[in-house]
Amino acid sequence: MKILFHSNLFPDREQTYRGQDNANLLHRLSEFAEIRVIAPRPALPFAFPQVFAPRDIDIPFDPTFPTYRYIPKWGSAFNHRLLRSAVRKDFIQIVESFKPDVLLASWSYPDTCGVVPLAKEYGLPVVAITQGSDVHIHLRMLFRRRLIPQALSVCEAVITRSNQLGHLLANAGVPKNKLHTVYNGVDPSIFHLGSPSDAKDALGLVDDIFYLLYVGNFYPVKNPFLLLRALAAVRQQFPDRDVQLLMIGEGALQGRVESTIQELNLAGIVQLLGRKNSSEVAEYMRAADLLCIPSDNEGLPNVLLEAFACGLPVVSTDVGGIHEVLREEYLGCLVESRDILGLSTAIGKRISIDPDWEDIANFASQFSWEQTVQKYQSILDVALQN
Repeated sequence: MKILFHSNLFPDREQTYRGQDNANLLHRLSEFAEIRVIAPRPALPFAFPQVFAPRDIDIPFDPTFPTYRYIPKWGSAFNHRLLRSAVRKDFIQIVESFKPDVLLASWSYPDTCGVVPLAKEYGLPVVAITQGSDVHIHLRMLFRRRLIPQALSVCEAVITRSNQLGHLLANAGVPKNKLHTVYNGVDPSIFHLGSPSDAKDALGLVDDIFYLLYVGNFYPVKNPFLLLRALAAVRQQFPDRDVQLLMIGEGALQGRVESTIQELNLAGIVQLLGRKNSSEVAEYMRAADLLCIPSDNEGLPNVLLEAFACGLPVVSTDVGGIHEVLREEYLGCLVESRDILGLSTAIGKRISIDPDWEDIANFASQFSWEQTVQKYQSILDVALQN
């Protein structure tokens, strides 16, 4: 099978963590398929164009990084067309030389909306992947709420990262028989049980401190400020316990995160660790006492499954498809989104609970890449037969 993959969410040499989930998926799919990648890069109309290069590990996919100009805000009605125009040359060249059997397109707008007409023009079947915010946020927007269901409805199949995303798309008009929920897999060679004490020693952390862990971008949808304010409340509620926060990630809100830490008198209590690779994230998961997900929107975040694989319990806002997995008390608990008191109370309760590390890790064993790849292969095979 030959797959042409299209999405702006794919890493390059400078943005090594951009679309890491998609890259992991493609490397797994490459066990049974040849793959080529088009990864368009957005730029403002008068911005100087950049040149992007692939990571060494992704060179077998021969990725191209065409620049497309996007118009902020009122450009919602046009950006998918601007993207289509920008990628047309690369698309045609790859279709004519590589002769793919199927297009795998990730991220609903502008990516899938932009590239589907090109695929149909060349008689190429399309399987779309929806992630989370590309449904939750974009379906609320005037022009996109019409464009997204239209584009997805003409695809041969639509893969959603959670059942909840599938329900939203079905209600928006996407045929139910085209919707397939497939959870991402977890790499057990990286994310696995280990000694919390050994992990703390390796990272220079202190045994008798209760460490909260945040892993994610500093973007509005991730709402890191909710967690910072909940931490401040927890430290007031439990003055005899040393509760601290480790934050892995970076992003547009970095400055506001830093100023909020100062405002809440959390300097020295919160460690901003920046970006970390998967092995480093796993080590922090083995060292931490509780993962916190304070997001306003999610699909089904990989970090949730990866934490479970390391035996780490999770407190999360009840958004997206997280409730589909975080169902049992020993795994953690859910709170309402944007609820500082609810999150701080949930964290406070976990301070006195000894986690069942082995039970949590055993639960995560069902989320294997082998099962994920088998489901993708089956969906792609059916798409080729339609």
